[in-house]
Amino acid sequence: MFWNWDVRDVCFISRRWRIRSAATFAGMCILVVLLAIAHEYFRYLSKSHDRRLIGVNMARRATF
Repeated sequence: MFWNWDVRDVCFISRRWRIRSAATFAGMCILVVLLAIAHEYFRYLSKSHDRRLIGVNMARRATF
């Protein structure tokens, strides 16, 4: 696949998932970008949730 500019009928993910046209290739590129954005968003949500839990726990310990 490296330095292969002809992307028709190429397997990227698995043998059954083949790129049949330029539109399929463009759609897969967009899908990969959207998956990366979703991954970073959920990672941000996880970190902010952890910070909130740490803050709540610190506040409880301060009152005892």
